[in-house]
Amino acid sequence: MVARASLLLLLLAVSQSPASATDYDVCPNFVDCHCSDDVNSIGIFSDDGALESCLSYLHENKLLRFKKLHLSMANKNLRLTENLLKDIQFDEVFVYRANIVESNENFLGASRETVLDINFFGCKFEVFPRINSSSLVRFVTEETSLLDIPGNAFLTPQLKEIKIQGGTSNLTLNSGAMEPLSHLEQFNLFGVSTVHLATDSFKLSSPTFKIFNSTARMTAESGAFSGFTNGSALIIVDFIGPWTHDVFYDLLSGGATITTLGGQSCQCDMAWIRYSSFLPQMATVRCVSNDFQHPYPLSAETFVECPIADLDQDMLANCF
Repeated sequence: MVARASLLLLLLAVSQSPASATDYDVCPNFVDCHCSDDVNSIGIFSDDGALESCLSYLHENKLLRFKKLHLSMANKNLRLTENLLKDIQFDEVFVYRANIVESNENFLGASRETVLDINFFGCKFEVFPRINSSSLVRFVTEETSLLDIPGNAFLTPQLKEIKIQGGTSNLTLNSGAMEPLSHLEQFNLFGVSTVHLATDSFKLSSPTFKIFNSTARMTAESGAFSGFTNGSALIIVDFIGPWTHDVFYDLLSGGATITTLGGQSCQCDMAWIRYSSFLPQMATVRCVSNDFQHPYPLSAETFVECPIADLDQDMLANCF
């Protein structure tokens, strides 16, 4: 295969109900938009300006409703400028191996009212792709250079799922990152070594939030968690640092459970939980120590002895 920079635009036309061949928009067939008959798709093999040329063609010919937009950039720069997608509406946007050097929150154009799923795969981010959409329900990054999620990242009130997978060793969630997401149900973080949560970074406004599911080790600042509801869950490998009440009290008092996938060093900083009504919510936290061969629960009699004076006095009101 000849190696060359290319841009692939895949547009799978969305049908009305009931679906039939006559419901699809007609594929254009010219130098910048290649029509594939079998899947009714459009492919662009990029020279500079091919994306703009193809979108302009669709706009001028009133071909405005499609299922998927697939951009394959071969590690070239991509500028997500204001109204980039014009008045063309897509349900899904997939960006493959792009260097995101500019991002305007309104790059979706008319798609801000129709897009359901956005996926960035193998992309390098010089700026976070801030998104303004009234319809988006799923946001995914896979094998990208994403290092942090800013507090103003999402203007997407209907967003239900965020999935961050691989590509970076350390990820930071900044203050206010999750608060605007009033319908968020899942935050999934896989293939990342450590995640750091700033104060109010996981301050939730969604009454339907279910799970923070992560294969990363975690550090967190005071007040990182709030708004977790009864039955919701935090899953991590382990927590690095003291399990102080100013980090975990709001999470546990809301009724959330905590699971550690790896062995957790359980010291007197966790004693306030052990002697409180929150202990059942920590049933799947496994402690390890040099004195015992196998992990043991926080409730075990083998837990290190902690004099009452070592307990956080503010927490004694929660003790049995």
